[in-house]
Amino acid sequence: MKRFLACALAAVLCLSACGASGGGTVKEGLYYDASGICPDAVLLTVNGQDVAAQRYFYWLTYTCDYAAQALGGGLDWSEEREGGTLADYVKEEALRRTTLYAVVEQWARQAGCELTAEDRTAIDNQFAANAQQYGGEEQYLAQLASMGLDRESADALSSDYYLYGHLKEAYPTSPLCPEGSSLEEYKARCATVSWCAVPAAEGKSARARADEIAASVNGGKPFAEATAALGGDGAQSVTLTPEDELCAQAVAIAEGSCGAAETSEGAFVLLRQPLEESAAAGAFFDEALSRAASEAEITYADTWDTIDAASYYEKVTALREKL
Repeated sequence: MKRFLACALAAVLCLSACGASGGGTVKEGLYYDASGICPDAVLLTVNGQDVAAQRYFYWLTYTCDYAAQALGGGLDWSEEREGGTLADYVKEEALRRTTLYAVVEQWARQAGCELTAEDRTAIDNQFAANAQQYGGEEQYLAQLASMGLDRESADALSSDYYLYGHLKEAYPTSPLCPEGSSLEEYKARCATVSWCAVPAAEGKSARARADEIAASVNGGKPFAEATAALGGDGAQSVTLTPEDELCAQAVAIAEGSCGAAETSEGAFVLLRQPLEESAAAGAFFDEALSRAASEAEITYADTWDTIDAASYYEKVTALREKL
């Protein structure tokens, strides 16, 4: 479950109701039939921006589908999860994702980022490829309907993906980047490494083994060979950011050198590589975006409190069987 919450955002919740609560004219489709809420009605606002119920229900459906796949079979909605029930958990996770992409759209407007002709062509091409994969446009539209989407709403979700990419590229030099917040300074606190976890062995601690392996690599032994017995893969690398527990220790290792590190999860051997700058720049943007979303002001329509994730997903599952 933690992996699917990797980009979770703790939103600042405002308990006042949306000024534009209710409304909506669409009284059909998966979301309406499962919730009784018009998908085009305003369900909440993020920093004053109206968010239609269909956007939230897309993420709620997505999150429930993911939970069902990850946990397998029937879901125990009363299971304790992150200080609440599983039902509470997926409802809040869908809200976090909805908030994130609302902020993406707001930032795009502020930065002047728009979809390009190439983006629109890519969206059309992806739709065509998906339609072909499902055996034709009619079959693909039926698949989208099982997710509560049509062509227009699916394209809108794809648009956010491209806006996100443009924002990530523009962010370091845009007015959105706070004064005193430097990408170069952030990169200096990141490290790209090849790594391998090191278990303890009979008569030797994990850290002692990691120190020995690091010394052998620094003495000329190839990293892949030195870690082969541990199941390590010297061809793989990861870019650690300041939020990672290993990062500070990795930064202390000179580029091209190998060192041992230890965290609450165990001992590791790290081979410092040249920094993968694109990964560090992406993390710099994602950290800022997550922070902005966590500070977003959210207001709710009166219908928000009627949403019960367990009941909603059970109805979605039953409705899908009829499609």
